[in-house]
Amino acid sequence: MDIVGTSICLDHFGVERVYSSPVRLGSSGTITTQHGTMPVPAPATTELLKDYPVQLTAISSELTTPTGAAIIKALSAGILTDEVIRIHAVGYGAGTREIEGLPNFLRVVIGSLDEPYERDESMVIETNIDDMNPQIHPYLIERLLATGAHDAYLIPIIMKKGRPGVLLSVLTTRPRMQDAIDVIFRETTSIGLRLQTVGRRKLPRQEVTMQTSFGPVLAKAVEREGAVTLAAEFEECKRIAIEHHLPLVTVMRQINEELRSRTSPNQEILP
Repeated sequence: MDIVGTSICLDHFGVERVYSSPVRLGSSGTITTQHGTMPVPAPATTELLKDYPVQLTAISSELTTPTGAAIIKALSAGILTDEVIRIHAVGYGAGTREIEGLPNFLRVVIGSLDEPYERDESMVIETNIDDMNPQIHPYLIERLLATGAHDAYLIPIIMKKGRPGVLLSVLTTRPRMQDAIDVIFRETTSIGLRLQTVGRRKLPRQEVTMQTSFGPVLAKAVEREGAVTLAAEFEECKRIAIEHHLPLVTVMRQINEELRSRTSPNQEILP
């Protein structure tokens, strides 16, 4: 009921993105469950909130249940920091347990971010490698991108003892982070990784299908300062060049000219 009810509310109010403050947890005492007596916070709660910002308190009561932790972890795009919000509505839900010195309720705020850019939270996975056959590098990047990572790249570096190596960096979402980690440990010689959470700012974009002289072509529509620019996907141009036995540069030029004709004079096609 909690999970379905949350989903219905988000859909009803048209909520596009969810943020939270650091999740507060009790850090002493015990609770009685169907599985017996458990420490606070419950083991399921701590497992679900791995890699998510939490705040441990001295309160002996259970402040966050496993269901609440699951909802936050699954839906949240991260914690709010310095964002400017225009508040439209506020709701409170009160619990039945009396906690001395602390109001036992959850507050939900619905509002809009007062900024022109979209934002999300991603994970950066990094490792230094100096003992791997470089022929594996292209295959490694391909496998990492196949996990759904936003990006994966290699940077030449000079490591300790003057040995040349590469810095492998992967930018991915939190739900797909473990898949990328598994690929790195399986396909490389790395025995350790660095993880950090980063925020991203993005121009609004969407994938669209445009009709061209070559037929339907996937393109990216990007909104910038109220104007929309169109950019043909490179893989689409590559496919068309192979199918029509044409130079890739010729296909790219022609498609971009056709897309440019569908924008206003002050707009440009993205490179």
